[in-house]
Amino acid sequence: MTLEQSLNRAWMSGRRHVLLLAENGSGKTSLLKNYACLAQNSIPLYVDLASAHGDDYIMSFLLRVYCGTTHSSENASEQRTALLRLFDREPAGTPAYTLLLDGIDESTAESHKDLHRELKELSACRDIQIVIAAPSYAFSFALELSCECELRRGNSFQAQSAPAV
Repeated sequence: MTLEQSLNRAWMSGRRHVLLLAENGSGKTSLLKNYACLAQNSIPLYVDLASAHGDDYIMSFLLRVYCGTTHSSENASEQRTALLRLFDREPAGTPAYTLLLDGIDESTAESHKDLHRELKELSACRDIQIVIAAPSYAFSFALELSCECELRRGNSFQAQSAPAV
């Protein structure tokens, strides 16, 4: 089963958060990046949490990378609101957007509060599925961040080497 098939199955079962756990170096980042290149049923939004920054941790990254907006620009607040509205549309079957959060163990301690706040806000949006990739040792932190996450250890989505693209 591919990651996309697994995410679709989770979504259809009412699970909007997915936790991808695997050891360091096992291919979590490659799997997410490969999915971001090949996804067919959803628009993938890959966020490298190690390089995200700003008061709106995830949102500032999305605005900067996908919309070309800096946090300090005049219309950043309006664009942020528009982005949240986009994520909050009524879903048509599968989610329109899949937020792929990578490097959660590399985020700074001061950003944890911001991450939690933003994930809570994004979780209220109806048309986005959130995937959090974390090494096994960061399980408790990742689970804390993923308020609605269902985890099936051992039967979870296994990280595997992504095919070359």
